Amino acid sequence: VDLMVKYDLSNLFTVPIPGLELEPFVGLGPGKLWMADQSGLTANVSFGVNHWITETFGLMLMTEYKHNLDDTDELLYDEGGTLRYSMMLMIKFGKSE
Repeated sequence: VDLMVKYDLSNLFTVPIPGLELEPFVGLGPGKLWMADQSGLTANVSFGVNHWITETFGLMLMTEYKHNLDDTDELLYDEGGTLRYSMMLMIKFGKSE
């Protein structure tokens, strides 16, 4: 389970790819994981871009580093940290501005 606060960077700089409007962001937050009889806290840092295909549908590309904070002698999960890459479909709900 992860909690992330995401900050939009598109007002500070743009990603220069012709024909695409990409909105860069960074994220930071804590997490908790469970595996077998062990559990641990994590610290998560992410960055990525959003691309809106239409006003309602978009894609998010994200890289996230997850660092394990608990110091246990025999960990079943990764002892240091993991780096993951994600691609997600986004759907906007509600009224448009």
